[in-house]
Amino acid sequence: MTKSFFEQINEARKVMVDPPSGWMYGFPDLWDKDKHEKLADFLKEKGYPEKDIEFASCYMRMWLPEQNNG
Repeated sequence: MTKSFFEQINEARKVMVDPPSGWMYGFPDLWDKDKHEKLADFLKEKGYPEKDIEFASCYMRMWLPEQNNG
């Protein structure tokens, strides 16, 4: 049985993320879960405003790196 998109994202160790207005902070960027277990920590380190992280976690684009090959 094919895994859902959310299952694939949860299991992946590396995920491309692009939060709202992320271009101002260098997004889209590769979230490496081995370096930052929590997405919020990754966003904070990249300079994304802490006050916007909860909103961003609901509305950001996410994809697996191999899906970005054109």
